[in-house]
Amino acid sequence: MRDSGLAHLLAISGLHIGLVAGLIFFVVRLLLACIGPLALRYPIKKIAAGAAIAGAFAYLIVSGATIPTQWAFLMVAIVMAAVMLDRTAISLRLVALAAGIILILSPEALLSASFQISFAAVIALVAAYEYVAPRTANLRERGGILSSRLAMFVAATILTTVVASLATAPFAVYHFNRVALFGLLANMLAVPMMAMWIMPTGVLSMLLMAVGLESWGLMLMGWGLEAVLAAAAFVADLPGAVALVPPMSGLALAGLVLGGLRLCLWRGRVRLLALPVLAVALMSSGFERSPDMLIDREARFFALKTGDGRVYMSPGRAGGFERDMWRRRLAASSTLSLPDGVSGNGLLGCDGAACIARFGARTVGVIYDAAATFDCRNVDHVVLLIRVSPIYCRWNRVLISTFHLWRDGAYSVRFADGEPVVQTVREERGDRPWSRLPPRKRQYLRTSPTSRP
Repeated sequence: MRDSGLAHLLAISGLHIGLVAGLIFFVVRLLLACIGPLALRYPIKKIAAGAAIAGAFAYLIVSGATIPTQWAFLMVAIVMAAVMLDRTAISLRLVALAAGIILILSPEALLSASFQISFAAVIALVAAYEYVAPRTANLRERGGILSSRLAMFVAATILTTVVASLATAPFAVYHFNRVALFGLLANMLAVPMMAMWIMPTGVLSMLLMAVGLESWGLMLMGWGLEAVLAAAAFVADLPGAVALVPPMSGLALAGLVLGGLRLCLWRGRVRLLALPVLAVALMSSGFERSPDMLIDREARFFALKTGDGRVYMSPGRAGGFERDMWRRRLAASSTLSLPDGVSGNGLLGCDGAACIARFGARTVGVIYDAAATFDCRNVDHVVLLIRVSPIYCRWNRVLISTFHLWRDGAYSVRFADGEPVVQTVREERGDRPWSRLPPRKRQYLRTSPTSRP
């Protein structure tokens, strides 16, 4: 599902809440319209909108009320409230209102991937349909095959998938270092099945529970789920279905966000001024280099990326989640175990207790076993992943030790022009009141080796 670009179907968020609320709105309004006195005397559209809000809230509670589901419910509730107040149901003003409410309640959500991806897709889709809607209205008036409901549905599905994919791609690259290249094809196959078959049969099975016949509805729903899974497997197995990309800098992401907002929020031809901003941000995103070395805070495992693009990881099964994150961060489809001897490209050599890696003009020795017989004078920098006396290697050659890891957290090292550029968790986290060490520990740090050549 992830490799095909259909992982959004698994998260109970906008699609599910929207389908449930839309189905309830349609059914309630249809039933009320069948009752003449009610349809003539009361605003059945507003009553259906209120029922949709109540049904969406019930679905929110039943689904566990996760953060993405809360955001989706808030969006649906605002849209339905706009219907009840005779205002435009979907507009950028309502999107801004929903985002403002969420950020007031949870300001930290601004930095989360789910918030960024969700609202990037919503803003882009609303702006796109505000631009397209008047033009499609003229197309309907002309008639013909292009104005048929089927053609409009196919065109809307394609437009929605393309716009949402382009809007969320920068955030997917920044947070996950991966892009599903055939997401359009997968969504063309799966989204109509989800909207027109799976969700309605799911609601049908719930209604049939009252008479003990829910198995019929669940059987029909299962057929739809099998079709979606088959479509996901087909697309994920296509050659080049997933592209792993190097990390994007925060500055490049900020440029893409700024350009995207200008493109969506400005009106008229002036919005075209956003295109140069987007072009510059896209070009700058390719300048970020992935790290050459990553080391876990507990010194349990490490990763090395040699000059030919191969990624080696230390043996063991510890840190499975971190290893997977590192593999994505290094844009590696697979990783290799440390070689027993010199690797074929001659850039890495190991003996089961230590490794010597070459990064450009610099050599780095990584010692991860006390049994290592290692001469520190043969390398430019030393990484000590075992607790040894400083006499083992002079501190002017030690780039990272277990003390540094204890103090600064996990390390990322990149060799630029032969010199190591180090990033640590402590530096990225910054000096915050909740992250400061007690006075006694700070005094210990001042009297301990802190140099990092």
